[in-house]
Amino acid sequence: MFFVGLAVAVALTLFVVWLIRQQLAIK
Repeated sequence: MFFVGLAVAVALTLFVVWLIRQQLAIK
C-alpha cells in the first residue's frame, strides 16, 4: 500500500507540474 500511495503522489506531482507549465505557456 505504501508504494501505491507513493506512486500516486509522484503521479499527482508530475500532473500538477504539467498543468503549471501549460498555464505558463498560455500566458
